[in-house]
Amino acid sequence: MRPLTNIDLRLVYVFLRVVECGGFTAAQSELGLSAPTISTHMASLEKRLGCKLCDRGRMGFRLTSKGEIVYEAAQRLIAAIHQFRSETGALRGRLAGDLFVGVHDNTVTDANAPFHRVIKRFMGRDAEVHIHLKIDLPQVLERKLLDGSLHVAIGLAPMTMPALEYERLYHEDVRLYCSKDHPYFNVPNEDLTIEDIRTAGIVSRGYWKERDLDYLGLEDSAATVWDMETQLILIRSGHYVGLLPIHYAQRWVEKGELRALLPDELRFETPLFIITRRGGEKSLVLTKFLEDLREVFAEAGQSARPQAENLQRKVRKPA
Repeated sequence: MRPLTNIDLRLVYVFLRVVECGGFTAAQSELGLSAPTISTHMASLEKRLGCKLCDRGRMGFRLTSKGEIVYEAAQRLIAAIHQFRSETGALRGRLAGDLFVGVHDNTVTDANAPFHRVIKRFMGRDAEVHIHLKIDLPQVLERKLLDGSLHVAIGLAPMTMPALEYERLYHEDVRLYCSKDHPYFNVPNEDLTIEDIRTAGIVSRGYWKERDLDYLGLEDSAATVWDMETQLILIRSGHYVGLLPIHYAQRWVEKGELRALLPDELRFETPLFIITRRGGEKSLVLTKFLEDLREVFAEAGQSARPQAENLQRKVRKPA
Protein backbone atom coordinates (compact mmCIF):
# COMPACT_ATOMS: atom_id res chain seq x y z
CA MET A 1 0.00 0.00 0.00
CA ARG A 2 1.33 3.41 -0.94
CA PRO A 3 1.96 6.01 1.80
CA LEU A 4 -0.96 8.06 3.13
CA THR A 5 -1.45 11.49 1.57
CA ASN A 6 -3.31 14.57 2.79
CA ILE A 7 -6.18 13.53 0.52
CA ASP A 8 -6.30 10.12 2.19
CA LEU A 9 -6.41 11.76 5.61
CA ARG A 10 -9.25 13.98 4.46
CA LEU A 11 -11.22 10.91 3.38
CA VAL A 12 -10.56 9.26 6.73
CA TYR A 13 -11.78 12.38 8.54
CA VAL A 14 -14.99 12.43 6.46
CA PHE A 15 -15.52 8.75 7.24
CA LEU A 16 -15.15 9.38 10.98
CA ARG A 17 -17.64 12.24 10.95
CA VAL A 18 -20.18 10.21 8.94
CA VAL A 19 -19.98 7.35 11.42
CA GLU A 20 -20.22 9.62 14.46
CA CYS A 21 -23.17 11.53 12.98
CA GLY A 22 -24.94 8.31 12.06
CA GLY A 23 -25.13 8.77 8.31
CA PHE A 24 -24.45 10.91 5.27
CA THR A 25 -27.36 13.31 5.69
CA ALA A 26 -26.67 14.00 9.37
CA ALA A 27 -22.97 14.66 8.61
CA GLN A 28 -23.65 17.38 6.02
CA SER A 29 -23.92 20.30 8.43
CA GLU A 30 -20.91 19.23 10.49
CA LEU A 31 -18.69 18.71 7.45
CA GLY A 32 -20.08 21.58 5.39
CA LEU A 33 -20.41 19.23 2.41
CA SER A 34 -23.36 18.11 0.30
CA ALA A 35 -24.59 14.53 0.49
CA PRO A 36 -23.33 13.73 -3.07
CA THR A 37 -19.85 15.04 -2.15
CA ILE A 38 -19.78 12.95 1.02
CA SER A 39 -20.90 9.93 -1.00
CA THR A 40 -18.05 10.53 -3.47
CA HIS A 41 -15.50 10.79 -0.65
CA MET A 42 -16.76 7.56 0.93
CA ALA A 43 -16.60 5.75 -2.41
CA SER A 44 -13.03 6.99 -2.90
CA LEU A 45 -12.00 5.71 0.52
CA GLU A 46 -13.61 2.33 -0.12
CA LYS A 47 -11.76 2.09 -3.43
CA ARG A 48 -8.51 3.12 -1.71
CA LEU A 49 -8.91 0.45 0.98
CA GLY A 50 -10.42 -2.20 -1.26
CA CYS A 51 -13.44 -2.98 0.91
CA LYS A 52 -17.02 -1.86 1.56
CA LEU A 53 -17.29 0.23 4.71
CA CYS A 54 -21.02 0.81 5.14
CA ASP A 55 -24.52 -0.02 3.99
CA ARG A 56 -27.21 2.55 3.29
CA GLY A 57 -30.85 1.84 2.62
CA ARG A 58 -34.27 1.50 4.17
CA MET A 59 -32.72 0.17 7.37
CA GLY A 60 -30.58 3.30 7.69
CA PHE A 61 -26.82 3.74 7.93
CA ARG A 62 -24.82 0.73 9.16
CA LEU A 63 -21.13 -0.11 9.21
CA THR A 64 -20.02 -3.40 7.71
CA SER A 65 -17.79 -5.66 9.80
CA LYS A 66 -14.78 -4.34 7.89
CA GLY A 67 -16.09 -0.82 8.31
CA GLU A 68 -16.10 -1.26 12.09
CA ILE A 69 -12.44 -2.34 11.97
CA VAL A 70 -11.54 0.65 9.78
CA TYR A 71 -13.44 3.01 12.09
CA GLU A 72 -11.46 1.88 15.14
CA ALA A 73 -8.20 2.12 13.18
CA ALA A 74 -9.15 5.58 11.90
CA GLN A 75 -9.76 6.80 15.45
CA ARG A 76 -6.29 5.62 16.48
CA LEU A 77 -4.74 7.21 13.38
CA ILE A 78 -6.26 10.66 13.96
CA ALA A 79 -5.43 10.53 17.68
CA ALA A 80 -1.83 9.64 16.85
CA ILE A 81 -1.55 12.56 14.42
CA HIS A 82 -2.84 14.99 17.04
CA GLN A 83 -0.43 13.58 19.61
CA PHE A 84 2.47 13.86 17.14
CA ARG A 85 1.71 17.53 16.50
CA SER A 86 1.49 18.22 20.21
CA GLU A 87 4.75 16.44 21.09
CA THR A 88 6.78 17.93 18.25
CA GLY A 89 5.48 21.38 19.15
CA ALA A 90 6.63 20.82 22.73
CA LEU A 91 10.14 20.07 21.44
CA ARG A 92 10.23 23.62 20.09
CA GLY A 93 8.91 25.00 23.33
CA ARG A 94 5.57 25.80 21.68
CA LEU A 95 2.05 24.64 22.25
CA ALA A 96 1.01 23.10 18.95
CA GLY A 97 -1.54 20.64 17.68
CA ASP A 98 -5.29 20.20 17.91
CA LEU A 99 -7.48 20.60 20.97
CA PHE A 100 -11.00 19.15 20.93
CA VAL A 101 -13.28 20.72 23.54
CA GLY A 102 -16.93 19.95 24.28
CA VAL A 103 -19.19 22.41 26.12
CA HIS A 104 -22.68 22.34 27.64
CA ASP A 105 -25.26 24.30 25.61
CA ASN A 106 -26.27 27.93 26.23
CA THR A 107 -23.47 29.00 28.54
CA VAL A 108 -22.66 32.18 26.60
CA THR A 109 -25.16 34.26 28.63
CA ASP A 110 -23.75 33.07 31.97
CA ALA A 111 -21.47 35.68 33.57
CA ASN A 112 -20.19 32.92 35.87
CA ALA A 113 -18.89 30.91 32.91
CA PRO A 114 -16.21 33.05 31.18
CA PHE A 115 -15.13 30.51 28.57
CA HIS A 116 -14.16 33.27 26.14
CA ARG A 117 -11.58 34.48 28.68
CA VAL A 118 -10.20 30.95 28.97
CA ILE A 119 -9.65 30.84 25.21
CA LYS A 120 -8.11 34.33 25.23
CA ARG A 121 -5.62 33.38 27.94
CA PHE A 122 -4.77 30.03 26.37
CA MET A 123 -4.16 31.45 22.88
CA GLY A 124 -2.18 34.27 24.50
CA ARG A 125 0.47 31.66 25.26
CA ASP A 126 1.56 32.09 21.63
CA ALA A 127 -0.06 28.76 20.94
CA GLU A 128 -0.13 27.15 17.51
CA VAL A 129 -3.23 25.20 18.44
CA HIS A 130 -6.27 24.53 16.29
CA ILE A 131 -9.25 24.55 18.67
CA HIS A 132 -12.30 22.43 17.79
CA LEU A 133 -15.22 23.57 19.96
CA LYS A 134 -18.34 21.40 20.10
CA ILE A 135 -21.70 21.83 21.86
CA ASP A 136 -23.60 18.61 22.43
CA LEU A 137 -25.69 16.52 24.81
CA PRO A 138 -24.02 15.35 28.04
CA GLN A 139 -24.07 11.69 26.99
CA VAL A 140 -22.63 12.52 23.56
CA LEU A 141 -19.80 14.54 25.09
CA GLU A 142 -18.94 11.65 27.39
CA ARG A 143 -19.02 9.16 24.51
CA LYS A 144 -16.69 11.37 22.50
CA LEU A 145 -14.29 11.54 25.45
CA LEU A 146 -14.28 7.77 25.67
CA ASP A 147 -13.62 7.25 21.95
CA GLY A 148 -10.90 9.91 21.92
CA SER A 149 -12.63 12.43 19.64
CA LEU A 150 -12.73 14.94 22.52
CA HIS A 151 -9.90 15.84 24.90
CA VAL A 152 -12.00 17.62 27.51
CA ALA A 153 -15.66 18.45 28.12
CA ILE A 154 -17.20 21.06 30.39
CA GLY A 155 -20.72 20.04 31.16
CA LEU A 156 -23.32 18.14 33.10
CA ALA A 157 -22.84 14.68 34.56
CA PRO A 158 -26.23 12.94 34.76
CA MET A 159 -24.35 9.69 35.40
CA THR A 160 -20.64 9.31 36.12
CA MET A 161 -18.54 6.76 34.26
CA PRO A 162 -15.59 4.92 35.86
CA ALA A 163 -13.39 5.60 32.81
CA LEU A 164 -13.81 9.38 33.15
CA GLU A 165 -12.65 11.92 35.72
CA TYR A 166 -15.04 14.61 36.99
CA GLU A 167 -13.84 17.84 38.59
CA ARG A 168 -16.52 20.28 39.66
CA LEU A 169 -15.96 23.66 37.99
CA TYR A 170 -19.04 25.81 38.72
CA HIS A 171 -22.83 25.62 38.93
CA GLU A 172 -25.90 27.10 37.29
CA ASP A 173 -28.82 28.39 39.36
CA VAL A 174 -32.05 27.12 37.83
CA ARG A 175 -35.71 28.03 38.38
CA LEU A 176 -39.05 26.78 37.08
CA TYR A 177 -40.56 29.17 34.52
CA CYS A 178 -43.85 29.75 32.75
CA SER A 179 -44.67 32.23 29.96
CA LYS A 180 -47.14 35.12 29.92
CA ASP A 181 -49.55 32.88 27.99
CA HIS A 182 -49.66 30.22 30.71
CA PRO A 183 -52.65 30.23 33.12
CA TYR A 184 -50.32 30.58 36.14
CA PHE A 185 -48.44 33.64 34.91
CA ASN A 186 -50.69 36.14 36.74
CA VAL A 187 -51.36 33.97 39.79
CA PRO A 188 -49.48 35.30 42.88
CA ASN A 189 -46.93 32.90 44.35
CA GLU A 190 -48.78 32.87 47.66
CA ASP A 191 -51.80 31.42 45.83
CA LEU A 192 -49.79 28.66 44.12
CA THR A 193 -48.97 25.26 45.59
CA ILE A 194 -46.70 22.41 44.58
CA GLU A 195 -49.85 20.49 43.61
CA ASP A 196 -50.69 23.29 41.17
CA ILE A 197 -47.20 23.06 39.68
CA ARG A 198 -47.57 19.32 39.16
CA THR A 199 -50.63 19.92 36.96
CA ALA A 200 -49.06 22.78 34.96
CA GLY A 201 -47.62 20.68 32.12
CA ILE A 202 -43.98 19.98 33.01
CA VAL A 203 -41.28 19.79 30.34
CA SER A 204 -38.47 17.44 31.37
CA ARG A 205 -34.93 17.23 30.01
CA GLY A 206 -34.34 13.91 28.29
CA TYR A 207 -30.83 13.52 29.68
CA TRP A 208 -32.04 14.18 33.26
CA LYS A 209 -35.67 13.18 33.06
CA GLU A 210 -35.75 10.96 36.14
CA ARG A 211 -34.09 13.60 38.30
CA ASP A 212 -36.44 16.37 37.13
CA LEU A 213 -39.51 14.24 37.72
CA ASP A 214 -38.28 12.94 41.07
CA TYR A 215 -37.57 16.48 42.24
CA LEU A 216 -41.14 17.56 41.49
CA GLY A 217 -42.75 14.32 42.65
CA LEU A 218 -44.08 13.33 39.23
CA GLU A 219 -44.33 10.02 37.40
CA ASP A 220 -44.11 11.49 33.90
CA SER A 221 -43.81 14.78 32.04
CA ALA A 222 -46.02 16.46 29.48
CA ALA A 223 -43.14 16.88 27.00
CA THR A 224 -39.43 16.07 26.66
CA VAL A 225 -36.56 18.17 25.29
CA TRP A 226 -32.84 17.66 24.85
CA ASP A 227 -31.47 21.21 25.08
CA MET A 228 -32.29 24.60 26.59
CA GLU A 229 -33.41 26.24 23.35
CA THR A 230 -36.16 23.70 22.72
CA GLN A 231 -37.06 23.91 26.42
CA LEU A 232 -37.58 27.66 26.03
CA ILE A 233 -39.66 27.22 22.87
CA LEU A 234 -42.11 24.92 24.64
CA ILE A 235 -42.29 27.15 27.72
CA ARG A 236 -43.02 30.22 25.59
CA SER A 237 -45.88 28.36 23.90
CA GLY A 238 -47.89 28.82 27.09
CA HIS A 239 -48.77 25.13 27.35
CA TYR A 240 -45.82 24.07 29.53
CA VAL A 241 -43.61 25.07 32.44
CA GLY A 242 -39.99 24.03 32.67
CA LEU A 243 -36.59 24.49 34.24
CA LEU A 244 -34.18 27.09 32.83
CA PRO A 245 -30.90 28.57 34.08
CA ILE A 246 -31.55 32.05 35.52
CA HIS A 247 -28.96 33.65 33.23
CA TYR A 248 -30.62 32.14 30.14
CA ALA A 249 -34.18 33.09 31.12
CA GLN A 250 -33.32 36.61 32.29
CA ARG A 251 -33.71 38.27 28.87
CA TRP A 252 -37.33 37.11 28.58
CA VAL A 253 -38.05 37.83 32.26
CA GLU A 254 -37.00 41.45 31.77
CA LYS A 255 -39.27 41.69 28.72
CA GLY A 256 -42.17 40.43 30.81
CA GLU A 257 -42.53 37.22 28.81
CA LEU A 258 -41.38 34.72 31.46
CA ARG A 259 -41.86 34.38 35.19
CA ALA A 260 -40.28 32.09 37.80
CA LEU A 261 -42.86 30.05 39.71
CA LEU A 262 -42.39 29.65 43.49
CA PRO A 263 -38.76 30.86 43.21
CA ASP A 264 -38.13 30.63 46.96
CA GLU A 265 -39.27 27.03 47.11
CA LEU A 266 -38.27 25.60 43.73
CA ARG A 267 -34.57 26.39 43.87
CA PHE A 268 -32.54 24.13 41.64
CA GLU A 269 -28.74 23.98 41.33
CA THR A 270 -26.96 22.23 38.48
CA PRO A 271 -23.22 21.51 38.83
CA LEU A 272 -20.99 21.53 35.76
CA PHE A 273 -17.74 19.60 35.62
CA ILE A 274 -14.42 19.42 33.84
CA ILE A 275 -14.55 15.91 32.37
CA THR A 276 -11.51 14.09 30.99
CA ARG A 277 -10.47 10.50 30.37
CA ARG A 278 -9.06 8.73 33.39
CA GLY A 279 -5.49 7.44 33.27
CA GLY A 280 -2.68 8.07 30.83
CA GLU A 281 -0.50 11.13 30.49
CA LYS A 282 -2.25 14.28 29.31
CA SER A 283 -0.66 16.20 26.44
CA LEU A 284 1.05 19.52 27.10
CA VAL A 285 -1.70 21.30 25.12
CA LEU A 286 -4.45 19.81 27.27
CA THR A 287 -2.52 20.35 30.51
CA LYS A 288 -2.02 24.07 29.81
CA PHE A 289 -5.62 24.50 28.70
CA LEU A 290 -6.86 22.94 31.95
CA GLU A 291 -4.55 25.23 33.92
CA ASP A 292 -6.01 28.29 32.23
CA LEU A 293 -9.55 26.97 32.64
CA ARG A 294 -9.17 26.52 36.41
CA GLU A 295 -7.39 29.85 36.89
CA VAL A 296 -9.93 31.93 34.94
CA PHE A 297 -12.87 30.39 36.77
CA ALA A 298 -11.12 30.88 40.12
CA GLU A 299 -10.59 34.56 39.27
CA ALA A 300 -14.29 34.81 38.39
CA GLY A 301 -15.13 33.64 41.90
CA GLN A 302 -16.04 30.09 40.97
CA SER A 303 -14.61 27.45 43.30
CA ALA A 304 -15.30 23.77 43.70
CA ARG A 305 -17.59 22.78 46.53
CA PRO A 306 -16.87 19.76 48.71
CA GLN A 307 -19.91 17.86 47.44
CA ALA A 308 -21.59 17.90 44.05
CA GLU A 309 -25.09 18.48 45.38
CA ASN A 310 -27.50 18.93 42.48
CA LEU A 311 -30.53 20.15 44.44
CA GLN A 312 -30.83 22.55 47.34
CA ARG A 313 -33.99 20.80 48.44
CA LYS A 314 -36.32 18.16 47.13
CA VAL A 315 -40.04 18.69 46.83
CA ARG A 316 -41.94 16.13 48.84
CA LYS A 317 -43.87 13.65 46.70
CA PRO A 318 -47.62 13.43 47.13
CA ALA A 319 -48.83 10.73 49.52
